Amino acid sequence: MNYGAFAKRLIPESLLQRVLPRGFQAMSIGTPKSGTTSVARLFHPGFRSDHEPERRPFVTAMQQHFRGVIDDDTWIRFLRRRDRELWLEMESNCFLGYRPDLVMRAFPTAQFVLTVREPRSWLRSMIDNHIDYPPRAGTGMRLWHDVFFRPDLQSFSPGEAVLREHDLYPARTYLAYWVAHNQAVLEAVPAERLMVLGTREITPKAGELADFLGIDLSRLNLERSHANTTPVRHGVFDNLDPDWIDAQVEEVCGDLITRSELATHIEA
Repeated sequence: MNYGAFAKRLIPESLLQRVLPRGFQAMSIGTPKSGTTSVARLFHPGFRSDHEPERRPFVTAMQQHFRGVIDDDTWIRFLRRRDRELWLEMESNCFLGYRPDLVMRAFPTAQFVLTVREPRSWLRSMIDNHIDYPPRAGTGMRLWHDVFFRPDLQSFSPGEAVLREHDLYPARTYLAYWVAHNQAVLEAVPAERLMVLGTREITPKAGELADFLGIDLSRLNLERSHANTTPVRHGVFDNLDPDWIDAQVEEVCGDLITRSELATHIEA
């Protein structure tokens, strides 16, 4: 539910903070298909929580910043104005992983959750998701794909013709994004303000998450915390040579995994 849009219809922004006091401010900023929807539902309805609220204006502004149309200060003002209007306690949104250093500047007291998924499993899910929602289908998709996946830089290897046939990206394009997103968050957010959760840890570690945020575990919705699973496996990933995939994962993702805490949170 978009609590911000609902509140704006009923409550002037100047009164919103007094009418609906915020017990905490947290942002879940994992990649797509890493569990961000599950985190949003974990906090609903006990807290004001939403998943990718007002997506279109957000990704439009994100691309404007990426292209240099707006500067850092303008982007930060946009983030703060949007936050005042939404006034969420938990916003779960992969797009907040774009320039997390600027998100930190915008919200210097917020706490952050990084959901992370093992890259092979994640790549399979992204491929299936992009077959269901083609990357080049519609302006909205292109806006954020241009920023996250840089299709202008893509180059296919001979062994991944099946990805080209389905109008997808090369495997290394996906994996490079996985690294860039997770690395940027780990580098930007101080350890004391960041909790890393593997996709399969979201429910089992709900108690630790509640302690991290200083909230009552009983207010979390454990029954709805696993959400947004990909409905159909199209089998495209299975047509890729598993040894080749393992080599790509090791070459692209291996360094970040071994030199960070991610290895303790991702499932093989």
